[in-house]
Amino acid sequence: LASFVWGYGHIFVWMGIAITGVGIELAIEAAAAGHALADGERLILCGGPALYLTAMALLRSAGAGHVTDRVVVIRLATAGAFIVIWLAGGALSPQAVTVLITAVAIGAGIAIGHAWRLLGAATT
Repeated sequence: LASFVWGYGHIFVWMGIAITGVGIELAIEAAAAGHALADGERLILCGGPALYLTAMALLRSAGAGHVTDRVVVIRLATAGAFIVIWLAGGALSPQAVTVLITAVAIGAGIAIGHAWRLLGAATT
């Protein structure tokens, strides 16, 4: 099962990356036109990174053998935060949504880096 998840899970990683690129383009176009992101556009902008992080969490859990790994939990929590931004961000400007997603992603990156350092310290 782990090799199946590992092999086919990368499809969703690449899909998340591609969808994120489209979402960024939609945010740029909406900001240039001076209008808010429609629900579908905001879903693409927030859903792309959420899909990427969910796929990366599944790949990590397949490698780690369990879903309680700290890196997996951070990735899934961050994906959930992106979904909350999609659902609650209707009144926000495209710039605000993008900055909010970026801030959450930076925070998650720092937390994941710390988790990796703790994992490395535990194995030495």
